[in-house]
Amino acid sequence: MKTFISIALSAIFILADLLAGNLALFPTFTVYCAVVLLIAFCVIGMLYTGGLFEGASIIDAFADCDASVGLSLGSLGALIVIIFYYMARRVLKFTECMSSLVSGFK
Repeated sequence: MKTFISIALSAIFILADLLAGNLALFPTFTVYCAVVLLIAFCVIGMLYTGGLFEGASIIDAFADCDASVGLSLGSLGALIVIIFYYMARRVLKFTECMSSLVSGFK
């Protein structure tokens, strides 16, 4: 029970920091946000390749998805959104984003 209460309190403090615009107390927010975006985009990509947007159910879409294509689409979409997000928050400049992208593919 203590663990649940501490997690709930942490979430409340994080939400309060977000609403106040003070993220200096929570510097890893951008990393967590990037991971959540990556997971969400990959799930959406897998559902897209499974045919969810063509009328299939969620279970059928996961069963019939092409995982390599869905994960590739999801990671590419998340990469584009995260680059714009980092530039908007002024975490990285455009040149730093592109140089880290090149060094990441090496």
